[in-house]
Amino acid sequence: MTTEDQPAPDPPGTSQPSPSHGPPEQTPPEHEPPDQSPTARQTSTGNGNVPEEGEPTSCLPAIVAATLLMGILAFVTCGVTTWILFQNRPAIAIRTLDGYVPVVQQSRLAPEEKAEVIEQLEDVRQRLEAGALTPTEASAVMERLVRLPIPQWGELAVVESYIMAKWEGSQRDAGLKELSRLRRAVQIDLATVVDVNHVLDPVTTEDLASPLGRTLDEPLADAEVLDVVERAGLIGDRADLDDRLFEIASIDDILRQRITDALSPQ
Repeated sequence: MTTEDQPAPDPPGTSQPSPSHGPPEQTPPEHEPPDQSPTARQTSTGNGNVPEEGEPTSCLPAIVAATLLMGILAFVTCGVTTWILFQNRPAIAIRTLDGYVPVVQQSRLAPEEKAEVIEQLEDVRQRLEAGALTPTEASAVMERLVRLPIPQWGELAVVESYIMAKWEGSQRDAGLKELSRLRRAVQIDLATVVDVNHVLDPVTTEDLASPLGRTLDEPLADAEVLDVVERAGLIGDRADLDDRLFEIASIDDILRQRITDALSPQ
């Protein structure tokens, strides 16, 4: 072999790998730099922005705070509105009486009862207007007044007159007895205008032109009056009243007692 065919010697300081071993192992760096590719940054934040340390990642705290604030404002508004309405109770009662007196005037009450009821209502109105009643007293009077079936008292009298004129014997006695039990339940405050309206429903027809929103049917019919009697009996049973005929009280006497109770010290 000539000198030209021999490989050139390695420069000094270099070493060749041993033919008996594979390539040298590469030691991974202790700290790899973070991936700064745009895809990685978008994946980390979801919107392409890297959140800074301490920045909130949710609007839940703001929602909770707003909800609490709205609750406080609603509570304060409700309290203020209630206070204003309570302080203006006498004025509200006066307006209510102004609208209620004409209803009584057009009712079927007996003339004597009607005159007495209107006189009492006018007296209450004058006392309210003069400031003689406190808001508490005004509220107590109106609460009892709206529970009384004053116009309906005259309609019950019409039904009773029909029973006395058309029915006979035990049927007539039973009908008058049940209606008297209903009146007694009203007298002792165990029945209200809602109950009496329910009792009279079979003999009334809706009439938006009427102050009460309904009118009494004329002429009455036996089937409807019998339904009225049965409903009245149920009210008497609910009030746990004796199964007997009660003396019919005057609605003006009942109203007078309600006003007295409302103004009596508790």
